[in-house]
Amino acid sequence: MNYKFNENHRWPEERIRQELQRLDKFTGLNGNALPIKFTYSSCTLGSFNSRDKKQWFEFSRAYMEDPGTPDQVSVDTIRHEYAHYMDWTVYGNLGHGPTWKKCCDEINTLSVRLYNPAIAQHYRKLHERSEANTRLCAGYTEGQAVIHEKYGTGVIRSVRDVKEDRMLEVVFENGQTKTLSARWVHDHCRT
Repeated sequence: MNYKFNENHRWPEERIRQELQRLDKFTGLNGNALPIKFTYSSCTLGSFNSRDKKQWFEFSRAYMEDPGTPDQVSVDTIRHEYAHYMDWTVYGNLGHGPTWKKCCDEINTLSVRLYNPAIAQHYRKLHERSEANTRLCAGYTEGQAVIHEKYGTGVIRSVRDVKEDRMLEVVFENGQTKTLSARWVHDHCRT
């Protein structure tokens, strides 16, 4: 379950519920039906609570509505708390034990106990690297010439997007056709 990273977006209840719906669809559970409460905590991003046969999620407006909080931090917070809900619902456990970690793995989130600014920086760097790679790959289009040291000049006949790259079908002047990755072309050819 990947989420498109989009910097500087706030996470009001409606958007949190969209992520909960995605998780419910994936797990077959019903976490989106739980109430959501908001705090202004600067220490706790979120929590799943179960008391007196009632369950609910809490999220900090200080983080979820701060446009400077990276989307992936908000998504991980929602998934972290959903994993607690899932652990409680499926295994009857609360806490950060082995069954919670298993739930984290199943819904594709980090099984770390506490938010750490280094995690946000990690996601920012991943996002920056991904954006740079997207720009690099977008620079190669059909009809564009590339110069290879061994095969000479070629023309990109087709482009196929693949995860984190683009595959370029290049027809060289000697008649050979090669399929090359945009990243490889960037590092080994001239345009």
